Amino acid sequence: MIKASVIIPAYNNSDGLKRLLASLVGQDFPKGQYEVIVADNASTDSSQDIAQAYARNYPRLVKNVSEDKIQSSYAARNKGIQIAQGEILAFTDSDCVPCESWLTEGCKALRKDNASMIAGRIEFTFKESQPNIWEYFDPAGKLNQESYVENAGFGATANLFVRKTMFDRYGLFLSELESGGDYEFGRRLTQSGEVLLFAESALVYHPARSG
Repeated sequence: MIKASVIIPAYNNSDGLKRLLASLVGQDFPKGQYEVIVADNASTDSSQDIAQAYARNYPRLVKNVSEDKIQSSYAARNKGIQIAQGEILAFTDSDCVPCESWLTEGCKALRKDNASMIAGRIEFTFKESQPNIWEYFDPAGKLNQESYVENAGFGATANLFVRKTMFDRYGLFLSELESGGDYEFGRRLTQSGEVLLFAESALVYHPARSG
C-alpha cells in the first residue's frame, strides 16, 4: 500500500530536477510505500526526458504526467494529485533538494500531531561558502515556513505535507493562479479550522538566487 506520494511540478529546470530525483529515490522511507510523480508543465528543455528516464529506471517508484494546457505550477500539481495513490501528499519543487529523512520526518509529524498539513523547514544554500549580496538578501524575507505557519496560516509548496482527504474535502489548488496558490490553499483550510503545524526536522535545501 502506498502511504505517500511526492508531487513535483517541473518547468524547464532539467539540472535541478535531476538533483531532486536523485535525492527522492534515495529517501530512507520504506521502498514500495511511496511514489514520486513529476508533473511536467510543457517544458521545452530536457526536463521531460529526465523524468521519463527515471520512470523507466524506477518503474515502481517514479511516474510522469504532463499538464500542457494551463501554464501554472498549481495546474501541474493538480495533475499529479489526480493520479496520486498515497494517503499523504508531499510537495516540493524542482529547485529543491530534500534531506534523506525528509519524507519520513514529514509523514511522522503529520501523524504524531494529527495535523491536516505540515510545513517543513526550508534552508537556503549558496554557491560559495559565503553568500553574495543577492544571495544574502534573497533568504531574508522568503520561505520562512515557521513564520508563514504562525502568522499567515499557510505553508509554501516547496516543502508541504497534506493529507489527501483535504483535497477531497476542500478542492484542489486554484490552477489559474501563477503565484500565491499555496497561500490561498493553506488559508482555505486553516480558516475552516484545519490544523497546520511546522516541522523543523522535515528539511529541504533551496538555492538562493545569486544574481
